[in-house]
Amino acid sequence: MFGKSLKYEFRAVARRVIPLFLTVLAISVIIALVLILDGRVLPPAMVENSTMFRDTLEIAQVFLLIGLYLMIFASGIAVIVMTIRRFYTSFFTDEGYLTFTLPVSVDCHLMTKIVSAIIWSVLGSLVICLSFLVIGGGALVGYGAQADFWEMVSGLFRSLGEVYGALWREYPGQTVLLVIYAAVSALFQIMLIYFGISLGCMVTKKHRVIVSILCIMGVNVVFSILEMFLTVFSAFFSVFITNEVYDIVLLISLIVLCVIKILLCYLGTKAILIKKLNLD
Repeated sequence: MFGKSLKYEFRAVARRVIPLFLTVLAISVIIALVLILDGRVLPPAMVENSTMFRDTLEIAQVFLLIGLYLMIFASGIAVIVMTIRRFYTSFFTDEGYLTFTLPVSVDCHLMTKIVSAIIWSVLGSLVICLSFLVIGGGALVGYGAQADFWEMVSGLFRSLGEVYGALWREYPGQTVLLVIYAAVSALFQIMLIYFGISLGCMVTKKHRVIVSILCIMGVNVVFSILEMFLTVFSAFFSVFITNEVYDIVLLISLIVLCVIKILLCYLGTKAILIKKLNLD
Protein backbone atom coordinates (compact mmCIF):
# COMPACT_ATOMS: atom_id res chain seq x y z
CA MET A 1 0.00 0.00 0.00
CA PHE A 2 2.93 2.30 0.64
CA GLY A 3 3.96 1.99 -3.01
CA LYS A 4 0.49 2.97 -4.24
CA SER A 5 0.32 5.93 -1.86
CA LEU A 6 3.75 7.13 -2.93
CA LYS A 7 2.82 6.77 -6.59
CA TYR A 8 -0.33 8.88 -6.10
CA GLU A 9 1.60 11.51 -4.13
CA PHE A 10 4.33 11.62 -6.74
CA ARG A 11 1.82 12.19 -9.53
CA ALA A 12 0.02 14.93 -7.59
CA VAL A 13 3.24 16.93 -7.17
CA ALA A 14 4.50 16.14 -10.67
CA ARG A 15 1.59 17.93 -12.33
CA ARG A 16 2.88 21.26 -11.04
CA VAL A 17 6.63 20.74 -10.73
CA ILE A 18 7.55 18.83 -13.91
CA PRO A 19 6.55 21.72 -16.25
CA LEU A 20 8.90 24.02 -14.33
CA PHE A 21 11.73 21.49 -14.55
CA LEU A 22 11.17 21.14 -18.29
CA THR A 23 11.20 24.93 -18.67
CA VAL A 24 14.55 25.13 -16.88
CA LEU A 25 16.02 22.48 -19.16
CA ALA A 26 14.52 24.14 -22.26
CA ILE A 27 16.09 27.50 -21.38
CA SER A 28 19.40 25.73 -20.77
CA VAL A 29 19.24 24.13 -24.22
CA ILE A 30 18.47 27.51 -25.82
CA ILE A 31 21.44 29.11 -24.04
CA ALA A 32 23.68 26.25 -25.16
CA LEU A 33 22.49 26.68 -28.76
CA VAL A 34 23.19 30.42 -28.61
CA LEU A 35 26.72 29.70 -27.37
CA ILE A 36 27.26 27.17 -30.17
CA LEU A 37 25.84 29.64 -32.69
CA ASP A 38 28.16 32.37 -31.46
CA GLY A 39 31.27 30.22 -31.30
CA ARG A 40 30.97 27.76 -34.18
CA VAL A 41 28.25 28.58 -36.67
CA LEU A 42 28.58 32.31 -37.25
CA PRO A 43 31.70 33.54 -39.07
CA PRO A 44 34.03 35.38 -36.65
CA ALA A 45 34.29 38.35 -39.00
CA MET A 46 30.52 38.73 -39.02
CA VAL A 47 30.32 38.88 -35.23
CA GLU A 48 33.37 41.13 -34.83
CA ASN A 49 32.45 43.62 -37.54
CA SER A 50 28.76 43.95 -36.70
CA THR A 51 28.51 45.85 -33.44
CA MET A 52 24.72 45.70 -33.43
CA PHE A 53 24.67 41.95 -33.99
CA ARG A 54 27.26 41.33 -31.28
CA ASP A 55 25.40 43.53 -28.80
CA THR A 56 22.11 41.82 -29.62
CA LEU A 57 23.67 38.40 -29.06
CA GLU A 58 25.17 39.45 -25.73
CA ILE A 59 21.87 40.97 -24.57
CA ALA A 60 20.05 37.78 -25.55
CA GLN A 61 22.52 35.71 -23.53
CA VAL A 62 22.07 37.97 -20.50
CA PHE A 63 18.28 37.77 -20.63
CA LEU A 64 18.38 34.01 -21.11
CA LEU A 65 20.67 33.61 -18.10
CA ILE A 66 18.40 35.83 -16.00
CA GLY A 67 15.43 33.75 -17.12
CA LEU A 68 17.29 30.56 -16.23
CA TYR A 69 18.14 31.78 -12.73
CA LEU A 70 14.54 32.91 -12.19
CA MET A 71 13.20 29.54 -13.32
CA ILE A 72 15.66 27.67 -11.09
CA PHE A 73 14.53 29.81 -8.15
CA ALA A 74 10.87 29.28 -9.06
CA SER A 75 11.40 25.52 -9.38
CA GLY A 76 13.01 25.32 -5.95
CA ILE A 77 10.21 27.34 -4.38
CA ALA A 78 7.61 25.26 -6.22
CA VAL A 79 9.02 22.00 -4.84
CA ILE A 80 8.89 23.38 -1.28
CA VAL A 81 5.43 24.91 -1.68
CA MET A 82 3.94 21.82 -3.35
CA THR A 83 5.27 19.39 -0.73
CA ILE A 84 3.91 21.63 2.04
CA ARG A 85 0.61 22.13 0.23
CA ARG A 86 0.20 18.41 -0.35
CA PHE A 87 0.75 17.72 3.35
CA TYR A 88 -1.79 20.36 4.37
CA THR A 89 -4.49 19.45 1.85
CA SER A 90 -4.11 15.70 2.41
CA PHE A 91 -4.66 15.93 6.17
CA PHE A 92 -6.32 19.22 7.12
CA THR A 93 -8.86 20.00 4.38
CA ASP A 94 -11.86 18.18 2.95
CA GLU A 95 -9.42 15.82 1.25
CA GLY A 96 -8.46 14.65 4.73
CA TYR A 97 -11.77 12.81 5.06
CA LEU A 98 -10.86 10.75 2.00
CA THR A 99 -7.27 10.29 3.16
CA PHE A 100 -8.24 8.75 6.47
CA THR A 101 -10.88 6.46 4.98
CA LEU A 102 -8.15 4.61 3.09
CA PRO A 103 -6.89 1.36 4.67
CA VAL A 104 -3.50 2.95 5.34
CA SER A 105 -1.84 3.66 8.67
CA VAL A 106 -0.80 7.13 9.76
CA ASP A 107 2.82 6.00 9.64
CA CYS A 108 2.36 5.05 5.99
CA HIS A 109 0.79 8.44 5.22
CA LEU A 110 3.65 10.28 6.92
CA MET A 111 6.37 8.20 5.29
CA THR A 112 4.74 8.82 1.91
CA LYS A 113 4.98 12.58 2.42
CA ILE A 114 8.56 12.40 3.73
CA VAL A 115 9.86 10.16 0.94
CA SER A 116 8.07 12.25 -1.69
CA ALA A 117 9.63 15.45 -0.35
CA ILE A 118 13.10 13.87 -0.39
CA ILE A 119 12.68 12.53 -3.93
CA TRP A 120 11.52 15.87 -5.31
CA SER A 121 14.33 17.73 -3.56
CA VAL A 122 16.88 15.37 -5.09
CA LEU A 123 15.25 15.63 -8.53
CA GLY A 124 15.30 19.43 -8.29
CA SER A 125 19.02 19.39 -7.51
CA LEU A 126 19.66 17.01 -10.42
CA VAL A 127 17.74 19.26 -12.82
CA ILE A 128 19.82 22.27 -11.75
CA CYS A 129 23.07 20.33 -12.22
CA LEU A 130 21.90 19.03 -15.60
CA SER A 131 20.98 22.53 -16.78
CA PHE A 132 24.46 23.84 -16.00
CA LEU A 133 26.03 20.80 -17.67
CA VAL A 134 24.01 21.54 -20.81
CA ILE A 135 25.19 25.16 -20.79
CA GLY A 136 28.75 24.02 -20.14
CA GLY A 137 28.52 21.59 -23.05
CA GLY A 138 27.32 24.39 -25.30
CA ALA A 139 30.24 26.56 -24.24
CA LEU A 140 32.66 23.69 -24.82
CA VAL A 141 31.32 23.01 -28.32
CA GLY A 142 31.08 26.68 -29.19
CA TYR A 143 34.33 28.06 -27.85
CA GLY A 144 36.51 25.04 -27.12
CA ALA A 145 38.27 23.91 -23.98
CA GLN A 146 40.48 27.02 -23.92
CA ALA A 147 37.58 29.43 -23.55
CA ASP A 148 37.49 31.75 -20.56
CA PHE A 149 34.35 30.00 -19.36
CA TRP A 150 36.03 26.62 -19.15
CA GLU A 151 39.20 28.05 -17.67
CA MET A 152 37.08 29.58 -14.91
CA VAL A 153 35.11 26.35 -14.36
CA SER A 154 38.22 24.17 -14.34
CA GLY A 155 39.90 26.55 -11.92
CA LEU A 156 36.87 26.47 -9.64
CA PHE A 157 36.69 22.67 -9.60
CA ARG A 158 40.45 22.45 -9.15
CA SER A 159 40.24 24.72 -6.10
CA LEU A 160 37.29 22.81 -4.66
CA GLY A 161 39.09 19.52 -5.24
CA GLU A 162 42.16 20.78 -3.42
CA VAL A 163 40.10 22.06 -0.48
CA TYR A 164 37.99 18.91 -0.07
CA GLY A 165 41.00 16.70 -0.73
CA ALA A 166 42.90 18.42 2.06
CA LEU A 167 39.90 18.13 4.39
CA TRP A 168 39.54 14.43 3.64
CA ARG A 169 43.25 13.74 4.16
CA GLU A 170 43.55 15.72 7.39
CA TYR A 171 40.05 15.34 8.88
CA PRO A 172 38.40 12.22 7.40
CA GLY A 173 36.21 11.53 10.43
CA GLN A 174 34.96 15.11 10.69
CA THR A 175 34.24 15.23 6.95
CA VAL A 176 32.06 12.11 7.05
CA LEU A 177 30.23 13.31 10.14
CA LEU A 178 29.67 16.72 8.57
CA VAL A 179 28.02 15.11 5.53
CA ILE A 180 25.82 12.98 7.79
CA TYR A 181 24.89 16.05 9.83
CA ALA A 182 23.93 17.95 6.68
CA ALA A 183 21.68 15.07 5.57
CA VAL A 184 19.87 14.67 8.89
CA SER A 185 19.52 18.46 9.18
CA ALA A 186 17.76 18.55 5.81
CA LEU A 187 15.40 15.79 6.97
CA PHE A 188 14.78 17.70 10.20
CA GLN A 189 13.71 20.78 8.24
CA ILE A 190 11.05 18.69 6.47
CA MET A 191 9.78 17.20 9.74
CA LEU A 192 9.83 20.62 11.42
CA ILE A 193 7.56 22.03 8.72
CA TYR A 194 5.18 19.07 8.95
CA PHE A 195 5.03 19.28 12.74
CA GLY A 196 4.51 23.06 12.67
CA ILE A 197 1.63 22.72 10.20
CA SER A 198 0.03 19.98 12.29
CA LEU A 199 0.42 22.01 15.47
CA GLY A 200 -0.97 25.16 13.88
CA CYS A 201 -4.00 23.34 12.45
CA MET A 202 -4.63 21.69 15.81
CA VAL A 203 -4.75 24.89 17.87
CA THR A 204 -6.91 27.00 15.54
CA LYS A 205 -9.55 26.77 12.84
CA LYS A 206 -8.85 30.20 11.37
CA HIS A 207 -5.67 31.79 10.03
CA ARG A 208 -4.04 28.39 9.92
CA VAL A 209 -1.23 29.47 7.60
CA ILE A 210 -0.08 32.29 9.88
CA VAL A 211 -0.41 30.18 13.02
CA SER A 212 1.47 27.29 11.39
CA ILE A 213 4.33 29.61 10.43
CA LEU A 214 4.47 30.92 14.00
CA CYS A 215 4.48 27.35 15.32
CA ILE A 216 7.34 26.40 12.99
CA MET A 217 9.33 29.42 14.15
CA GLY A 218 8.56 28.75 17.81
CA VAL A 219 9.53 25.08 17.69
CA ASN A 220 12.68 25.94 15.78
CA VAL A 221 13.65 28.53 18.40
CA VAL A 222 13.22 25.97 21.18
CA PHE A 223 15.35 23.41 19.35
CA SER A 224 17.97 26.06 18.52
CA ILE A 225 18.26 26.97 22.19
CA LEU A 226 18.78 23.30 23.09
CA GLU A 227 21.43 23.02 20.39
CA MET A 228 23.16 26.14 21.69
CA PHE A 229 23.21 24.73 25.23
CA LEU A 230 24.72 21.50 23.91
CA THR A 231 27.44 23.43 22.09
CA VAL A 232 28.24 25.56 25.15
CA PHE A 233 28.18 22.53 27.45
CA SER A 234 30.55 20.57 25.22
CA ALA A 235 32.90 23.56 25.07
CA PHE A 236 33.71 23.11 28.76
CA PHE A 237 35.31 19.76 27.97
CA SER A 238 37.40 21.08 25.09
CA VAL A 239 40.24 21.95 27.49
CA PHE A 240 40.63 18.27 28.42
CA ILE A 241 40.74 16.79 24.92
CA THR A 242 42.41 17.55 21.62
CA ASN A 243 40.70 19.71 19.02
CA GLU A 244 40.23 16.75 16.66
CA VAL A 245 38.50 14.64 19.32
CA TYR A 246 36.40 17.62 20.38
CA ASP A 247 35.21 18.21 16.80
CA ILE A 248 34.21 14.56 16.43
CA VAL A 249 32.40 14.49 19.78
CA LEU A 250 30.58 17.74 18.98
CA LEU A 251 29.48 16.55 15.54
CA ILE A 252 28.28 13.21 16.91
CA SER A 253 26.35 15.05 19.62
CA LEU A 254 24.74 17.36 17.06
CA ILE A 255 23.79 14.39 14.86
CA VAL A 256 22.22 12.56 17.81
CA LEU A 257 20.36 15.72 18.83
CA CYS A 258 19.13 16.20 15.28
CA VAL A 259 17.88 12.60 15.14
CA ILE A 260 16.07 13.17 18.44
CA LYS A 261 14.48 16.33 17.02
CA ILE A 262 13.34 14.39 13.95
CA LEU A 263 11.78 11.69 16.14
CA LEU A 264 10.05 14.27 18.34
CA CYS A 265 8.60 16.06 15.31
CA TYR A 266 7.53 12.76 13.77
CA LEU A 267 5.90 11.47 16.94
CA GLY A 268 4.26 14.84 17.59
CA THR A 269 2.85 14.96 14.06
CA LYS A 270 1.63 11.38 14.33
CA ALA A 271 -0.05 12.04 17.69
CA ILE A 272 -1.85 15.09 16.30
CA LEU A 273 -3.07 13.20 13.24
CA ILE A 274 -4.33 10.30 15.37
CA LYS A 275 -5.86 12.08 18.37
CA LYS A 276 -6.16 15.80 17.67
CA LEU A 277 -7.09 15.94 14.00
CA ASN A 278 -9.27 18.95 13.21
CA LEU A 279 -10.78 18.97 9.72
CA ASP A 280 -13.36 21.69 10.35
